[in-house]
Amino acid sequence: MVSPTRPVAVFENTNEPSAPPARVETRMADPVAVPGQNAIALRVLVVDDHLDAADALAAVLDVYGYPARACHDGAEALVAAAEFGPHVCLLDLMMPNMDGLELARRLREQAGGRPLVLVAVTSLGDIEALTWTALGGFHAHLIKPVDARTLISTLNRVGRVFARPGGPTA
Repeated sequence: MVSPTRPVAVFENTNEPSAPPARVETRMADPVAVPGQNAIALRVLVVDDHLDAADALAAVLDVYGYPARACHDGAEALVAAAEFGPHVCLLDLMMPNMDGLELARRLREQAGGRPLVLVAVTSLGDIEALTWTALGGFHAHLIKPVDARTLISTLNRVGRVFARPGGPTA
């Protein structure tokens, strides 16, 4: 028996932090890819102050063919992003010292106009949290615990955007 996946909030958003989302929709996850066979090897940065959660999420991504790095705070994430050049950042919202919204702002600034997809991965699923992430420039909002199918489905949608002609390939 297949268990149902969690709904995913997907924002049609620009990388402008002040721009409200054009549309927010909630839908079930798309079919998931086979491990190791994603459409494009998106580099993914996972940031969560819970060490096991970040490391486990990065390990799942590696199994599915997404090069991933796990970080455990905002400062570490900024250094890793400069070295790793992620296409996608999975950010916990509630972290000490630098929350996910501030980290998102700094990552966008550091990217200097390079396309960067921001996905909130948080235990917060109320309308206030969805509003925070939408207005904060996030492209999707996933609620913990995130199952592999939902996560990979979200990355598959992102991958299709990156694989378009003229989209980033490096």
